[in-house]
Amino acid sequence: QTNPENEKVLKLLDDALVNERGYIIGVTGPPGVGKSSLINRLVNDLEKEKKKICIIAIDPSSQKTGGALLGDRARFNLIEGRKDIFIRSMSNKAEFGGLSEDTYPSIVLMKSIFDYVIVETVGTGQSEIEIENYSDLVIYCAQPASGDFLQYMKAGIMEIPDIVIITKLDLGKIAYDMINEINSIQVLGEEKNQFSIIPISSKTGEGFINLKENIEIFF
Repeated sequence: QTNPENEKVLKLLDDALVNERGYIIGVTGPPGVGKSSLINRLVNDLEKEKKKICIIAIDPSSQKTGGALLGDRARFNLIEGRKDIFIRSMSNKAEFGGLSEDTYPSIVLMKSIFDYVIVETVGTGQSEIEIENYSDLVIYCAQPASGDFLQYMKAGIMEIPDIVIITKLDLGKIAYDMINEINSIQVLGEEKNQFSIIPISSKTGEGFINLKENIEIFF
């Protein structure tokens, strides 16, 4: 026997799918790279343009207990009660790929309501590329001094981004060394994905005008 509640949810998702209005921006990268800080400042910049924005933040869950802290949203310094910004945290339920089984239906629904839906994956490694399947634009965050050149050359995740962000530009020389390494990947990997490289500092705000302009041009 069909569950009426399930039918109601499916009808809601069907209606949302045919009435989509927004764009999906996937933000991925290793743990501690500064994804939440980037999103926090970016959302504030986009909101000034009168854009309605949803953030879906995926947090890791315990392989043993199944529990999750859902702490990413605590990093977003957003004013409570702002009607044009909505944040939804969810556990990845110990699944691989950087997302959760609930991510796609959430995206479908939110895309019909908001101008931008920003999906922050859990901290990813070299092969968690599921975010590419659901995003109109993929942003990969690379942290200075986080690994050597060869690690990035063999990382499958470097084949999916439209924009590569070099975070923590305020660190100086090591940030510029990372920019040179990522540029080298572009030169040596012509058969793979080509992407824009944007250095930013969430601390000083440097690079965010360039990032916002690139996002607006992309769409």
